[in-house]
Amino acid sequence: MENALRKLRLDMDSLNTMLRQKNIFSLKDVRHAIVETNGSLSVVPSESKTVLNSYFSVKVHYVWK
Repeated sequence: MENALRKLRLDMDSLNTMLRQKNIFSLKDVRHAIVETNGSLSVVPSESKTVLNSYFSVKVHYVWK
């Protein structure tokens, strides 16, 4: 992961900041993260996050720009 971040000229602090802006506070909650061509971050949550949402019967649509 560090090599991929280096190619994108990002560091872990920057990635964690971008994730926190999307209310994700642990890398364990991320299945896939994509840095878009415009520099924004798209995140596919891990199944643990999906299971937690279904446990509380909350319908959540993850749309981040």
